[in-house]
Amino acid sequence: MSRRSSSPRKFALSSSLKRASSNAYSDVEWHDADSHFSGAASDQERALEEVAQMVKEASLGPLGKAAPWIPEPPLVFGTPGMQFVRVPAVTGFAAFWLRDDARTTPFPQPIDLMLKASFLVQKVHASIPGIIIDETATELSIVANPKFLPAFLGIDGYAEQYDKSNATEPSWFPRRDLKMGKAYGKIYMTADGMLIARVWQRPAFSDRVEIIMEEYMRLEAGGDVIVDKQTCLHVESGKRAMQYLVGFRRPLPDKQ
Repeated sequence: MSRRSSSPRKFALSSSLKRASSNAYSDVEWHDADSHFSGAASDQERALEEVAQMVKEASLGPLGKAAPWIPEPPLVFGTPGMQFVRVPAVTGFAAFWLRDDARTTPFPQPIDLMLKASFLVQKVHASIPGIIIDETATELSIVANPKFLPAFLGIDGYAEQYDKSNATEPSWFPRRDLKMGKAYGKIYMTADGMLIARVWQRPAFSDRVEIIMEEYMRLEAGGDVIVDKQTCLHVESGKRAMQYLVGFRRPLPDKQ
């Protein structure tokens, strides 16, 4: 896939928008300005129309296609009105996030139970002390190093690698449920600072999407706490599950 990027658009505010910029509008009014007004346009109405047009233009890439920083297809567990921006060079999420057992969903967790994960897989997941998020200007990784990991699995940890531009769709092994097959993912950022990772899990030798996982990550306490809402859809059955990982910021471990 060819890599295509575009620099952020710069908008010049017209006089009508400048005059109305001191007023507050709801997200619905900004997005649906054209349907809310009719007849002669006031400065306020023209300002709303200009903002709606700016939002529309900012959401489109080359040739009018959806910009790569906007999820397509839409997020399964997203909420209406989410506004997406390019994933920046520095997200603020890079750290080792030590699991807070008091606020993290207890084990066995809902996603494992929904997917009927084996006792062994549940034990592996419960032994993960936290997650490592690391990044460069162009990539972001999410790593988990379980304390319990039987040698016969043939793995020494779990790592996901994301392209911040979403120009490519990286894949990795093992899957989160440790089953045969591969996982693929993309990363997104909302205008209010939420980091979203979406992962498709496919069986071995198949392009069929079996499981969709989406993580919605926010920072609390001045950036010292992560609240990670983990969601899962089993595509064939339509079953859904949700759980939370909450962690304290700790320094990134030294790289080997």
